Amino acid sequence: MESNGKWVLISIAFNLFWLLMVLGQDEYLWLGAFFLLASWFASPDSALFALLIAVQGILMDVILGRLGVFSFDSVFIPLWLVILWLGFATFIWHVRDQICDRSPGLIVLLGGAGGMMSYLAGARLGAVTLPWNSYLTASILFACWVLFSALILLWLKHYKKMSGKEAGV
Repeated sequence: MESNGKWVLISIAFNLFWLLMVLGQDEYLWLGAFFLLASWFASPDSALFALLIAVQGILMDVILGRLGVFSFDSVFIPLWLVILWLGFATFIWHVRDQICDRSPGLIVLLGGAGGMMSYLAGARLGAVTLPWNSYLTASILFACWVLFSALILLWLKHYKKMSGKEAGV
């Protein structure tokens, strides 16, 4: 499949996955887990990367939650959000070549905006509560996601470099 076509299809699939998890939450947890496991079965390398990125993302969410930037209707981070984090990281794995081929500055800015907007949209859909001023919350989320996107980009570049060495390049 053409690279741009693959990018578009995988992006649409992830956005549908995001919507399923945010709207369905615990009710459709099983379906999200099924899609995630099917993706890992089709691309086993994506599972390890997903775990690596998801753990860091979940840690970011726990810290932001403890600081009061947002809250969920659960004591800890909800299980549907764990599945969503794993799905997000798997999505990143599947589009890693397209990400690495783009300007790092653009990727980091788009990651910051996209991450921030996902929480704002999640709040509109009732999945997360944002108790602070929306401008302050958006600014904090944008900054965190810019940094997190830079971290993801570093992991991707490191993987690309290591896989090139293993292939004898």
